[in-house]
Amino acid sequence: MANKKRVRLPTRKVILERQSVREELLHNLLEGGQYRDLIRMSENVVRRLCEILQTVGGLRRPQRMSVEEHVARFLHIQPTGDVVPREIQERRRFYPFFKDCIGAIDGTHVRVHVRNRDAPRYRGRKGYPTINVLDACTFDLKFTYVLTGWESTALDSRIIKNAFTRDDKLLIPSGRYCLVDGSLSHMNKLMASYRGVRYNLKEYSMHGPQNSKELFNLRHASLRNAIERAFDHNINLEDEVRQEILNGPQE
Repeated sequence: MANKKRVRLPTRKVILERQSVREELLHNLLEGGQYRDLIRMSENVVRRLCEILQTVGGLRRPQRMSVEEHVARFLHIQPTGDVVPREIQERRRFYPFFKDCIGAIDGTHVRVHVRNRDAPRYRGRKGYPTINVLDACTFDLKFTYVLTGWESTALDSRIIKNAFTRDDKLLIPSGRYCLVDGSLSHMNKLMASYRGVRYNLKEYSMHGPQNSKELFNLRHASLRNAIERAFDHNINLEDEVRQEILNGPQE
């Protein structure tokens, strides 16, 4: 029988040194005011999120890191926009036409429980109270921004305006933009589709684009479909995101 290679385990001293380094880095991140820049949350919100994940979600402390560090590592960092996304660069139907695009934005409705007197504001097209959650994602299906708390009857234009002006605002690098559907206006950092022109991908399955506007809408819809796939790929918001987070007041 061949001799098995003996695995050399780290000594207690090495483990304690690594733990000290991790704790120092986490402390600098929290106390240095970088949390909002890196993961778009304040220190208090991060600590509250960790409490909810432990008490409600059953999250357990990993063996060699704190819960706060574990959660911070999981959260994604907003892209800088300096590099053309691979999903665009490697596909001729998108490049160079969408080379300055860094992601897609859309809204989703999440069911909530509210006081009876507030229910009419939250009861929209679904027939039961929901909040309109604004989400932004990259083309590799990573969420980069989530804005919650707006009632379902709020206009999309009002929500996106709030996202760009609040303290923890949606940041889109200069010279870059995100894709949005026709419910929002085309502006400097948002590229909307043509209104009054076929847009749904199913509409093009039987009959291809007949003019330049339809061709643009087809490619726009194909690329923006990333946000729909992100909703399906990631944790179901209605089942997993806790009401303590979602029901916070809008600013």
